[in-house]
Amino acid sequence: MKNFLKLWPNAGSVLLRWRRRRLGSEEMKMIWLAALLLGLLSGFSNTWARWQRPDEAEYAVDFENVKVTVHKDATFNLETEVSLEILKDVARAKFGLTRLSYNSRSSSFKVLEAKTINGDRVLPVRSEHIENKPLASSGPGFDEIRQVTIAFPEVNVGSKLYMRFTREVTKTSIPGFFSWSSSFGLNEYVKNSTLQVDSDMPLNWEVFDPEKYLQVEAQGKGVKARLLRPIYRQVTEEENVKTDTRAMPWLGITSLAKWSEFPKQTLDVYEQRLSSPLPEKYQQIVQQAKSKNRDVDVINEVISRLEEAIRYVGDWVPVEGAIHPRPLATVAETGFGDCKDFATGAAAMLRKLGFDAHAAFVRRDRNDTTVPLRVPFFNFNHTIVYAEKGGKTYWLDPTNTTSFAQGLYEDIANREALVLLDSPVLKMIPPITDAMGSVKINAQVDIHSPRSVELHGSISLLGHAMVPFTGLALSYSKASIDYDLLYFVSVPGRVDAFHFDDFDLSSRIVRDLTTSFTVTEKWLPVPTSAGTGYLVSPPRPIETFVFRREDRQSSLYLGPPRTVERELVFRKVGRLDHKVQCEGHSEWIDFRREFRKRGSDIVLTEKITLKKDRVDIDEIRKEAFQKLQDSLNLCQQPAILVLRK
Repeated sequence: MKNFLKLWPNAGSVLLRWRRRRLGSEEMKMIWLAALLLGLLSGFSNTWARWQRPDEAEYAVDFENVKVTVHKDATFNLETEVSLEILKDVARAKFGLTRLSYNSRSSSFKVLEAKTINGDRVLPVRSEHIENKPLASSGPGFDEIRQVTIAFPEVNVGSKLYMRFTREVTKTSIPGFFSWSSSFGLNEYVKNSTLQVDSDMPLNWEVFDPEKYLQVEAQGKGVKARLLRPIYRQVTEEENVKTDTRAMPWLGITSLAKWSEFPKQTLDVYEQRLSSPLPEKYQQIVQQAKSKNRDVDVINEVISRLEEAIRYVGDWVPVEGAIHPRPLATVAETGFGDCKDFATGAAAMLRKLGFDAHAAFVRRDRNDTTVPLRVPFFNFNHTIVYAEKGGKTYWLDPTNTTSFAQGLYEDIANREALVLLDSPVLKMIPPITDAMGSVKINAQVDIHSPRSVELHGSISLLGHAMVPFTGLALSYSKASIDYDLLYFVSVPGRVDAFHFDDFDLSSRIVRDLTTSFTVTEKWLPVPTSAGTGYLVSPPRPIETFVFRREDRQSSLYLGPPRTVERELVFRKVGRLDHKVQCEGHSEWIDFRREFRKRGSDIVLTEKITLKKDRVDIDEIRKEAFQKLQDSLNLCQQPAILVLRK
């Protein structure tokens, strides 16, 4: 049902819904605190995981029948009927008041029938309990979204809710292009489902269905699909989930046979924008960028200054063809634009600076939910820039509040993008590697009495690690930024005082940062049979790998590849008879930990290299991953330094 209770888009419409993120302190922690050696992210030592059983589902889709009629110009009519059964009390509130939304600029919507069925009693929804009203523009932009609200009567556990409605799409996001995709069973229990697509234009389709849940066959120029048996794919009791789209069947339908057939009207609009004269505001940016010598510096100058000149606002109303960018002059005059406007503006300026630059469509998503279909359907939601010069390729996202030409942003890396050349082509954006970002911490640790620990040292954030911190001084105080940095070197809850030396984070260009710090902590001594001890916690990224492998159902999300290094010098803490060292290597992570004597001090050095952003579920089930878990359990246990005089 989730496939059909949204906007049922010609999939390109979602391209415009992506809100540009401005990285505040909380999101910043979500990205890089996973890399901390002393962070607060809770690990888990024996996590269970499983697929939910159908009897645990909140509701069941008894049936969903969808009929789509596609016209020669790719506009289409949609008729849907859905019946669902309320199985848990939480679903009474979730569906008792059902809300459906649609874009009135490009479509119309009508509820034909709605009713509650309680056994033999049929309770129709009265017309006054069906409301169709405009919504205020959601997010940073404009549009003409309307919401249909259906208030079902007497909804209880065991009730069945029936809806039948139509939608007529009169303007497609990409003129002349029909695109549709459906998945079945993700996070909902579906018993029966049919999809019938009749078409006046030839359609191509592809099925991903290794477990044979679907029956799909051609029907004239269209296609007909039926779910052969119930399906429910809901992972429960599992952490660090990387959505595995291969766990469910998919059907993709498109009017294209290959991407080179992409509608020329849209390509022409993009090329017109890129080759049009630059507004005065953009000409000034080009002149400023000419003073830079290296290509990456030229790009960073253009994008950082574009960010200062134009603010993000999604403006979709006046554009014929919802993914078409506005003219450069209009964007410059208004001072705002969305991802399409930022991409075309940046690419147009880069062309003036000798780059071969084009717009490209990509699926922007940190969790990268790439659909396992090769048929050319529109699964993109964001516009970026593809540029070449001097044999080097650059993937640029001007919509960010920072510029990082020398690297990659995690939410577009390691996936395909559609580059809008004269003949559009899919190109693979490279993955982020561990060499692209690192955190290095060096500190001297003085354990005092009574119960006080002082840390004096330095922290370096290099490459990708600096992305969430870049430009923060434009919006936040140094005290606030210092507190975010504190998470890298200690646990705020046990800190009495801290100080970081001055630094400058006012630039929008990602640059490395090194600064010194002093932290005073409360010390809670650990009593042991050998004497008073100081607890050294294992690195937090390690705990991500510790779970019951045999129960795992989804792929494991690790975050961007990175290197994290720490050296702690414990001053005058006692005797170490011999060096203690362990290490391990795998295709996903390398790790090393060592305690050694240095005069009257003991030195702890740790290095973790996360080499991939995920571990696929097929890899988790292999013996190599079990060996990795075993070596981690042996090497990365908490350690206690026993203090001896």
